[in-house]
Amino acid sequence: MVAQEEIPALGHKTALCNAVEPTCTEAGYTGDEVCSVCGEVVSQGETIDATGHHFKGKTCTDCGATRSTCDVIRGWFQDVKTFFDKIFGRV
Repeated sequence: MVAQEEIPALGHKTALCNAVEPTCTEAGYTGDEVCSVCGEVVSQGETIDATGHHFKGKTCTDCGATRSTCDVIRGWFQDVKTFFDKIFGRV
């Protein structure tokens, strides 16, 4: 009979895979932790919501998208409406 030797497991060595940064209009992904030894997905990532545009005037400071003057004015009126709704308790 041949003696058998027990070899200890190597354990998982994880690496982050498939991570995607969110943009103004597209969702991102935190990425999966995948073992580089056996390929097992140790933990699955999560979706990250799109960040939305951050306009300064007519231009988004993140992606450079532009909006029309009408959209700027419409946004300003919505901000004013939201402000007064909060003051008068209509929210």
